[in-house]
Amino acid sequence: MNVICPKCLKDETVTVDVNDGDTLHCNGCDEEFTVGDVRGLVDSWAKVLPWLEAHPARTTEPAAA
Repeated sequence: MNVICPKCLKDETVTVDVNDGDTLHCNGCDEEFTVGDVRGLVDSWAKVLPWLEAHPARTTEPAAA
């Protein structure tokens, strides 16, 4: 499965070490990272994502009556 690598930020194939289920390897940049690294990245954006999605520039104008 292709996902965005948290190291090179490219859409790459990432493999999982089935021995520990925690070590991940990006085939594009050849970097290793952990599930915890991915969780940290997701959690850091999760705090601000609702605000970004609710930003007034993203909302539609109410329909005219």
